[in-house]
Amino acid sequence: MINIKLLDAYADKPTERGLWIDYVVAVVTLLICVVTLVGLGIFFYYKKYGAIKAKQPEIVMFFTIAGVIISSSSIVANNHFSRPDGSFWAICTLWRVWIQFFLGFSVWVNCLILRSFRLWLVFQKHKRPTLKVFYVGLAILQAPWLLLAIFVTAFGGMYYSVEGEKCKSTTATVVILIILLVANIGLLIFMVIKTRKIIDEYSEYKEIQRAVIVGIIGGIIGFLFWLVRNPINSSTDSSAGSITNRVILTLDVAFCVGFLFWVPNLKPIIKAIKKDEEYVKTIKRNVTKATFQESFVDQKKLEQAQQQQIELETKTIDLQENVQTDDENEKEKIDNENNNQNVDQLQENENSDKQI
Repeated sequence: MINIKLLDAYADKPTERGLWIDYVVAVVTLLICVVTLVGLGIFFYYKKYGAIKAKQPEIVMFFTIAGVIISSSSIVANNHFSRPDGSFWAICTLWRVWIQFFLGFSVWVNCLILRSFRLWLVFQKHKRPTLKVFYVGLAILQAPWLLLAIFVTAFGGMYYSVEGEKCKSTTATVVILIILLVANIGLLIFMVIKTRKIIDEYSEYKEIQRAVIVGIIGGIIGFLFWLVRNPINSSTDSSAGSITNRVILTLDVAFCVGFLFWVPNLKPIIKAIKKDEEYVKTIKRNVTKATFQESFVDQKKLEQAQQQQIELETKTIDLQENVQTDDENEKEKIDNENNNQNVDQLQENENSDKQI
């Protein structure tokens, strides 16, 4: 456990960088990233294994790499080391906007949205989406973030402050960023709610739910530490210099990334290495069960549909009977007319015979 009091001793030194704890945080963060990438490599190597193939490894790859990008770039973005003005490390638009937000956070959240959308298509619309749906969807969801990155780069929406050696944003950038964050997170929560009735045996929904919960908790923790170290209208540069703040924020992201990859994927990876086909059969049974139950998740609607079907069949039968009755009546009428004509013809013949 990190000694907060010890770290707070540096709080009054806003430009203090490269302390021993910063090196520890950097090593731990990079170690988590490397181990996660190795796990992703093994995961992707066995992508044809049933239990892994069911997760669509391409989506998992995008999701995990985006998390690693967020985590590794936090070492720079959270000011663990000195960032001299004019250096590569002081290019705010690169580290904050292009790397952390465009390549990192937005891809991470959008992958969760598309995974939820995929579940909705499979279990509620009974369609099998291809990877093309994922790539097109990701391109559409990334478009606003691309426009934000271009806007900030072109109009100087984020700049480097020599005082405190940190990045600052214009009001317009902050407003646009908040709108995009609310829109993305709101869409993610909406998709999670839409797929909430999928049964627990199919674990991918639980993975998405877990990611949302961990992300929210991590965001709350990060925001609280930011708020504590950044009193409203504060004139001090405590955010950049607070060692406690940057340690918690960076490790928070790193552990979230590692947790969200290894917890849901460790078991499938082990089963794939062992070539356990029984595990694959269990997954398939669960998916089949989930698909079946999802089709009849609302019993009341099912009963209504059945009643409507019965009524429709009854109406169809009645209509057929009416048509048949009408046909018979028409045929009888025609027969009667023919009989009458025959009788008339006979009478005429008899009359003719009598005259002769």
